Amino acid sequence: MTKNKSKDSKPPCRTKCLKNTDSPFSMSKKVTRKSKKSSLENTQDNGVGSEGSMAMSADRHVCYAQSVQAADAEVLNLINMRKQISSSLNIPLALREDFCGTAVLSLEWCTSSVARTAYGIDNDTSVLSYAKKHTLATAETQDAASRVNLVHGNVLTPRSQFKTRIPRVDIIAALNYGICYFRTRKELVEYLCICKDGLKKGGCLIVDMYGGSDVYSVKGRTIIRKLRGFDYIFEQTGFNPMTNTVHINLHFHFKDNSWQRNAFQYDFRVWTIPEVREAFHDAGFEKLNIWVASSSHSTTSLDDLDGIESGGEPSSGEEEKENGAGILSYRIVESDWIPQLKRYNVYVVGCVEDGEETFSDQDYS
Repeated sequence: MTKNKSKDSKPPCRTKCLKNTDSPFSMSKKVTRKSKKSSLENTQDNGVGSEGSMAMSADRHVCYAQSVQAADAEVLNLINMRKQISSSLNIPLALREDFCGTAVLSLEWCTSSVARTAYGIDNDTSVLSYAKKHTLATAETQDAASRVNLVHGNVLTPRSQFKTRIPRVDIIAALNYGICYFRTRKELVEYLCICKDGLKKGGCLIVDMYGGSDVYSVKGRTIIRKLRGFDYIFEQTGFNPMTNTVHINLHFHFKDNSWQRNAFQYDFRVWTIPEVREAFHDAGFEKLNIWVASSSHSTTSLDDLDGIESGGEPSSGEEEKENGAGILSYRIVESDWIPQLKRYNVYVVGCVEDGEETFSDQDYS
Protein backbone atom coordinates (compact mmCIF):
# COMPACT_ATOMS: atom_id res chain seq x y z
CA MET A 1 0.00 0.00 0.00
CA THR A 2 1.46 3.31 -1.02
CA LYS A 3 1.33 6.34 1.19
CA ASN A 4 1.55 8.94 -1.53
CA LYS A 5 -1.57 10.93 -2.30
CA SER A 6 -2.84 12.68 -5.36
CA LYS A 7 -4.87 15.79 -5.88
CA ASP A 8 -7.81 13.38 -5.89
CA SER A 9 -7.02 12.91 -2.23
CA LYS A 10 -5.53 16.29 -1.56
CA PRO A 11 -6.35 17.51 1.91
CA PRO A 12 -8.41 20.61 2.56
CA CYS A 13 -5.81 23.18 3.49
CA ARG A 14 -7.76 26.12 4.86
CA THR A 15 -4.85 28.52 5.21
CA LYS A 16 -5.29 30.16 1.84
CA CYS A 17 -7.83 32.53 0.39
CA LEU A 18 -9.76 32.38 -2.85
CA LYS A 19 -7.38 33.46 -5.59
CA ASN A 20 -8.59 31.80 -8.77
CA THR A 21 -11.58 33.63 -10.23
CA ASP A 22 -11.94 31.42 -13.32
CA SER A 23 -15.27 29.67 -13.63
CA PRO A 24 -15.28 26.00 -12.58
CA PHE A 25 -17.99 25.28 -15.12
CA SER A 26 -17.44 23.86 -18.58
CA MET A 27 -20.49 25.83 -19.73
CA SER A 28 -22.20 28.87 -18.30
CA LYS A 29 -25.93 29.47 -18.08
CA LYS A 30 -28.47 31.19 -15.90
CA VAL A 31 -29.94 28.95 -13.26
CA THR A 32 -33.32 29.27 -11.62
CA ARG A 33 -32.77 28.90 -7.90
CA LYS A 34 -34.61 26.09 -6.17
CA SER A 35 -35.41 25.81 -2.50
CA LYS A 36 -32.66 24.39 -0.30
CA LYS A 37 -32.83 21.41 1.97
CA SER A 38 -31.10 21.19 5.27
CA SER A 39 -28.86 18.14 5.03
CA LEU A 40 -26.69 16.26 2.58
CA GLU A 41 -28.86 13.18 2.84
CA ASN A 42 -32.01 15.07 1.84
CA THR A 43 -30.68 16.90 -1.22
CA GLN A 44 -32.13 16.21 -4.64
CA ASP A 45 -28.94 14.81 -6.16
CA ASN A 46 -27.19 11.55 -5.45
CA GLY A 47 -23.43 12.10 -5.55
CA VAL A 48 -22.81 14.31 -8.57
CA GLY A 49 -25.73 16.45 -9.70
CA SER A 50 -28.28 15.37 -12.28
CA GLU A 51 -27.78 15.90 -16.00
CA GLY A 52 -27.75 19.58 -16.92
CA SER A 53 -27.03 20.72 -13.37
CA MET A 54 -24.17 23.00 -12.38
CA ALA A 55 -22.64 20.13 -10.41
CA MET A 56 -22.47 18.01 -13.56
CA SER A 57 -20.74 20.71 -15.59
CA ALA A 58 -18.31 21.83 -12.88
CA ASP A 59 -14.73 20.55 -12.77
CA ARG A 60 -14.14 19.37 -9.22
CA HIS A 61 -10.41 20.07 -9.46
CA VAL A 62 -11.13 23.68 -10.38
CA CYS A 63 -13.65 23.94 -7.53
CA TYR A 64 -11.02 22.56 -5.18
CA ALA A 65 -8.42 25.05 -6.39
CA GLN A 66 -10.81 27.95 -5.97
CA SER A 67 -11.72 26.77 -2.48
CA VAL A 68 -8.39 26.06 -0.84
CA GLN A 69 -5.42 26.91 -3.05
CA ALA A 70 -3.46 30.11 -3.60
CA ALA A 71 -0.32 28.97 -5.37
CA ASP A 72 1.10 32.46 -5.90
CA ALA A 73 0.95 33.18 -2.16
CA GLU A 74 2.37 29.74 -1.37
CA VAL A 75 5.43 30.32 -3.57
CA LEU A 76 6.17 33.51 -1.65
CA ASN A 77 5.71 31.62 1.62
CA LEU A 78 8.22 28.95 0.56
CA ILE A 79 10.84 31.51 -0.43
CA ASN A 80 10.38 33.59 2.72
CA MET A 81 10.43 30.63 5.09
CA ARG A 82 13.64 29.33 3.55
CA LYS A 83 15.18 32.79 3.82
CA GLN A 84 14.36 32.89 7.54
CA ILE A 85 16.18 29.66 8.36
CA SER A 86 18.87 29.00 5.73
CA SER A 87 22.32 30.57 5.77
CA SER A 88 22.63 29.99 2.03
CA LEU A 89 22.77 33.17 -0.02
CA ASN A 90 21.78 31.32 -3.19
CA ILE A 91 18.41 32.10 -4.73
CA PRO A 92 16.22 28.96 -4.54
CA LEU A 93 15.66 27.71 -8.07
CA ALA A 94 14.74 24.01 -7.81
CA LEU A 95 11.53 22.81 -6.13
CA ARG A 96 10.29 19.31 -5.45
CA GLU A 97 6.56 19.17 -4.82
CA ASP A 98 5.66 15.91 -3.10
CA PHE A 99 2.03 14.78 -3.40
CA CYS A 100 1.84 17.21 -6.31
CA GLY A 101 -1.60 16.25 -7.65
CA THR A 102 -2.56 18.70 -10.39
CA ALA A 103 0.81 20.46 -9.96
CA VAL A 104 -0.50 24.00 -9.66
CA LEU A 105 2.23 24.86 -7.14
CA SER A 106 4.96 23.49 -9.41
CA LEU A 107 3.66 25.54 -12.32
CA GLU A 108 3.44 28.71 -10.24
CA TRP A 109 7.00 28.13 -9.02
CA CYS A 110 8.30 27.95 -12.59
CA THR A 111 6.16 30.92 -13.63
CA SER A 112 7.78 33.06 -10.92
CA SER A 113 11.21 32.94 -12.62
CA VAL A 114 12.58 31.76 -15.97
CA ALA A 115 15.44 30.12 -14.07
CA ARG A 116 13.24 27.89 -11.92
CA THR A 117 12.47 24.20 -12.35
CA ALA A 118 10.10 21.91 -10.49
CA TYR A 119 9.68 18.18 -9.95
CA GLY A 120 6.20 17.02 -8.99
CA ILE A 121 5.81 13.52 -7.54
CA ASP A 122 2.50 11.69 -7.23
CA ASN A 123 1.46 8.04 -7.24
CA ASP A 124 -1.86 8.59 -9.06
CA THR A 125 -1.52 8.29 -12.84
CA SER A 126 -4.98 9.73 -13.47
CA VAL A 127 -4.31 12.96 -11.64
CA LEU A 128 -0.89 13.30 -13.29
CA SER A 129 -2.65 12.90 -16.63
CA TYR A 130 -5.04 15.67 -15.59
CA ALA A 131 -2.07 17.85 -14.64
CA LYS A 132 -0.50 17.38 -18.07
CA LYS A 133 -3.74 17.95 -19.97
CA HIS A 134 -5.16 20.85 -17.96
CA THR A 135 -2.60 22.49 -15.67
CA LEU A 136 0.39 22.38 -18.00
CA ALA A 137 -1.08 22.17 -21.51
CA THR A 138 -3.34 25.18 -20.91
CA ALA A 139 -0.80 27.28 -18.98
CA GLU A 140 -0.47 30.88 -20.13
CA THR A 141 3.31 30.55 -20.14
CA GLN A 142 4.30 27.37 -21.94
CA ASP A 143 7.96 28.00 -21.19
CA ALA A 144 7.14 27.70 -17.48
CA ALA A 145 5.08 24.57 -18.10
CA SER A 146 8.00 22.98 -19.95
CA ARG A 147 10.14 23.31 -16.81
CA VAL A 148 7.70 21.27 -14.69
CA ASN A 149 8.72 17.61 -14.56
CA LEU A 150 5.95 15.24 -13.46
CA VAL A 151 7.09 11.98 -11.90
CA HIS A 152 4.90 8.96 -11.17
CA GLY A 153 5.90 7.25 -7.95
CA ASN A 154 5.69 6.93 -4.19
CA VAL A 155 7.27 9.68 -2.08
CA LEU A 156 8.69 6.96 0.19
CA THR A 157 10.91 5.84 -2.68
CA PRO A 158 14.52 7.10 -2.48
CA ARG A 159 15.17 9.51 -5.33
CA SER A 160 17.92 7.28 -6.75
CA GLN A 161 15.32 4.59 -7.48
CA PHE A 162 13.04 6.72 -9.65
CA LYS A 163 13.24 6.12 -13.40
CA THR A 164 13.21 9.88 -13.87
CA ARG A 165 16.35 11.54 -12.54
CA ILE A 166 15.45 13.85 -9.66
CA PRO A 167 18.38 16.01 -8.53
CA ARG A 168 18.79 17.49 -5.09
CA VAL A 169 16.69 20.64 -4.80
CA ASP A 170 16.57 23.86 -2.82
CA ILE A 171 13.09 23.27 -1.39
CA ILE A 172 10.92 20.20 -0.90
CA ALA A 173 7.29 21.13 -0.25
CA ALA A 174 4.90 18.57 1.23
CA LEU A 175 1.88 20.79 1.70
CA ASN A 176 -1.86 20.51 2.15
CA TYR A 177 -1.29 18.18 5.10
CA GLY A 178 0.50 15.50 3.08
CA ILE A 179 2.31 14.08 6.12
CA CYS A 180 -1.09 13.24 7.63
CA TYR A 181 -1.21 10.28 5.24
CA PHE A 182 1.54 8.59 7.23
CA ARG A 183 -0.06 6.53 9.99
CA THR A 184 3.04 5.53 11.95
CA ARG A 185 6.06 7.30 13.33
CA LYS A 186 8.31 4.90 11.41
CA GLU A 187 6.79 5.98 8.09
CA LEU A 188 7.01 9.65 9.00
CA VAL A 189 10.68 9.51 9.98
CA GLU A 190 11.48 7.38 6.93
CA TYR A 191 9.91 10.02 4.70
CA LEU A 192 11.79 12.85 6.41
CA CYS A 193 15.09 10.99 5.97
CA ILE A 194 14.39 10.52 2.27
CA CYS A 195 13.64 14.22 1.98
CA LYS A 196 16.86 15.17 3.76
CA ASP A 197 18.80 13.18 1.19
CA GLY A 198 16.99 15.08 -1.57
CA LEU A 199 18.07 18.56 -0.45
CA LYS A 200 21.06 20.66 -1.44
CA LYS A 201 23.20 22.26 1.25
CA GLY A 202 21.14 25.12 2.62
CA GLY A 203 17.97 23.46 1.33
CA CYS A 204 14.71 23.21 3.26
CA LEU A 205 11.91 20.72 3.74
CA ILE A 206 8.60 22.48 4.39
CA VAL A 207 5.54 20.55 5.58
CA ASP A 208 2.26 21.75 6.97
CA MET A 209 -0.19 20.30 9.47
CA TYR A 210 -3.28 21.31 11.39
CA GLY A 211 -4.67 20.85 14.86
CA GLY A 212 -6.42 22.43 17.80
CA SER A 213 -9.00 21.36 20.36
CA ASP A 214 -11.85 21.38 17.80
CA VAL A 215 -10.10 18.69 15.76
CA TYR A 216 -10.43 16.20 18.62
CA SER A 217 -14.22 16.45 18.87
CA VAL A 218 -15.92 13.06 19.06
CA LYS A 219 -18.93 14.60 17.30
CA GLY A 220 -16.94 15.72 14.28
CA ARG A 221 -17.26 19.16 12.73
CA THR A 222 -18.52 20.86 9.60
CA ILE A 223 -17.25 24.09 8.07
CA ILE A 224 -19.20 25.88 5.35
CA ARG A 225 -17.57 28.63 3.32
CA LYS A 226 -19.46 30.71 0.80
CA LEU A 227 -17.62 31.30 -2.47
CA ARG A 228 -18.63 32.75 -5.82
CA GLY A 229 -20.84 30.24 -7.60
CA PHE A 230 -20.85 27.52 -4.95
CA ASP A 231 -20.36 26.65 -1.28
CA TYR A 232 -17.30 24.75 -0.10
CA ILE A 233 -18.17 22.28 2.68
CA PHE A 234 -15.58 20.59 4.87
CA GLU A 235 -16.99 17.68 6.89
CA GLN A 236 -14.94 15.77 9.46
CA THR A 237 -16.17 12.69 11.28
CA GLY A 238 -15.40 12.07 14.92
CA PHE A 239 -11.84 11.73 16.16
CA ASN A 240 -10.56 8.23 16.97
CA PRO A 241 -8.26 8.53 20.02
CA MET A 242 -6.92 4.99 19.55
CA THR A 243 -5.35 5.87 16.20
CA ASN A 244 -5.44 9.70 16.19
CA THR A 245 -7.28 9.50 12.86
CA VAL A 246 -10.20 11.30 11.28
CA HIS A 247 -12.15 10.91 8.04
CA ILE A 248 -12.79 14.01 5.95
CA ASN A 249 -15.21 14.66 3.09
CA LEU A 250 -15.27 17.72 0.86
CA HIS A 251 -18.52 18.69 -0.84
CA PHE A 252 -19.45 21.45 -3.29
CA HIS A 253 -22.98 22.89 -3.23
CA PHE A 254 -24.05 24.96 -6.24
CA LYS A 255 -26.49 27.79 -6.89
CA ASP A 256 -29.07 25.48 -8.48
CA ASN A 257 -29.05 23.30 -5.32
CA SER A 258 -27.08 20.54 -7.06
CA TRP A 259 -24.18 18.89 -5.26
CA GLN A 260 -20.84 17.27 -5.78
CA ARG A 261 -20.92 15.23 -2.61
CA ASN A 262 -17.78 13.50 -1.40
CA ALA A 263 -15.89 15.16 -4.22
CA PHE A 264 -12.71 14.52 -2.25
CA GLN A 265 -12.25 12.10 0.64
CA TYR A 266 -9.29 11.29 2.84
CA ASP A 267 -8.29 9.61 6.06
CA PHE A 268 -5.71 11.50 8.11
CA ARG A 269 -3.64 10.88 11.15
CA VAL A 270 -3.64 14.07 13.21
CA TRP A 271 -0.03 14.63 14.22
CA THR A 272 0.90 16.93 17.09
CA ILE A 273 3.59 19.60 16.89
CA PRO A 274 5.93 17.76 19.34
CA GLU A 275 5.57 14.51 17.39
CA VAL A 276 6.54 16.12 14.10
CA ARG A 277 9.32 18.20 15.62
CA GLU A 278 10.85 15.10 17.24
CA ALA A 279 10.56 13.17 13.96
CA PHE A 280 12.45 15.95 12.14
CA HIS A 281 15.22 15.80 14.72
CA ASP A 282 15.40 12.00 14.49
CA ALA A 283 15.71 12.28 10.70
CA GLY A 284 18.75 14.49 11.13
CA PHE A 285 17.31 17.99 10.79
CA GLU A 286 19.13 19.93 13.48
CA LYS A 287 17.73 23.32 12.54
CA LEU A 288 13.95 23.80 12.68
CA ASN A 289 11.47 26.65 12.51
CA ILE A 290 7.84 26.29 13.57
CA TRP A 291 5.33 28.77 12.13
CA VAL A 292 1.85 28.90 13.70
CA ALA A 293 -1.37 30.64 12.72
CA SER A 294 -4.70 30.48 14.52
CA SER A 295 -7.53 29.71 12.11
CA SER A 296 -10.52 32.04 12.15
CA HIS A 297 -12.87 29.69 10.31
CA SER A 298 -16.00 29.00 12.31
CA THR A 299 -17.49 25.58 12.85
CA THR A 300 -21.10 25.25 11.85
CA SER A 301 -23.71 22.70 10.85
CA LEU A 302 -25.02 21.57 7.50
CA ASP A 303 -28.42 22.66 8.75
CA ASP A 304 -27.14 26.22 8.47
CA LEU A 305 -27.38 25.90 4.69
CA ASP A 306 -31.01 26.94 5.11
CA GLY A 307 -29.78 30.42 5.92
CA ILE A 308 -27.12 30.66 3.22
CA GLU A 309 -27.71 31.88 -0.31
CA SER A 310 -25.54 29.35 -2.08
CA GLY A 311 -22.90 30.73 -4.35
CA GLY A 312 -24.11 34.31 -4.31
CA GLU A 313 -21.89 37.36 -4.47
CA PRO A 314 -20.23 37.87 -1.09
CA SER A 315 -20.80 41.07 0.76
CA SER A 316 -17.86 43.40 1.33
CA GLY A 317 -17.34 41.91 4.78
CA GLU A 318 -17.41 38.34 3.50
CA GLU A 319 -15.05 39.22 0.68
CA GLU A 320 -12.62 40.66 3.18
CA LYS A 321 -12.74 37.44 5.12
CA GLU A 322 -12.04 35.32 2.04
CA ASN A 323 -9.36 37.53 0.52
CA GLY A 324 -7.77 38.82 3.72
CA ALA A 325 -8.17 36.52 6.71
CA GLY A 326 -8.23 33.55 4.32
CA ILE A 327 -4.46 33.78 4.16
CA LEU A 328 -3.55 33.47 7.80
CA SER A 329 -0.94 35.48 9.63
CA TYR A 330 1.88 33.13 10.62
CA ARG A 331 4.52 33.79 13.26
CA ILE A 332 7.64 31.89 14.23
CA VAL A 333 7.38 30.15 17.58
CA GLU A 334 10.46 31.20 19.52
CA SER A 335 9.83 29.22 22.70
CA ASP A 336 8.39 25.87 23.79
CA TRP A 337 5.02 27.36 24.64
CA ILE A 338 1.97 28.54 22.71
CA PRO A 339 -1.57 29.01 24.08
CA GLN A 340 -4.21 26.36 23.55
CA LEU A 341 -6.00 27.11 20.27
CA LYS A 342 -9.29 25.79 18.94
CA ARG A 343 -7.97 25.61 15.38
CA TYR A 344 -4.49 26.20 14.05
CA ASN A 345 -2.29 25.63 11.02
CA VAL A 346 1.44 25.01 11.24
CA TYR A 347 4.42 25.03 8.91
CA VAL A 348 7.39 22.96 10.05
CA VAL A 349 10.60 23.96 8.25
CA GLY A 350 13.75 21.85 8.47
CA CYS A 351 17.05 23.00 6.98
CA VAL A 352 20.16 21.13 5.80
CA GLU A 353 23.15 23.34 6.56
CA ASP A 354 26.73 23.16 5.31
CA GLY A 355 28.64 20.38 7.02
CA GLU A 356 25.56 18.21 7.67
CA GLU A 357 25.25 14.74 6.22
CA THR A 358 22.60 14.60 3.51
CA PHE A 359 21.56 11.04 4.23
CA SER A 360 20.51 9.43 7.48
CA ASP A 361 20.89 5.67 7.83
CA GLN A 362 19.47 5.43 11.33
CA ASP A 363 16.68 3.12 12.40
CA TYR A 364 13.28 4.73 11.68
CA SER A 365 11.42 2.96 14.46
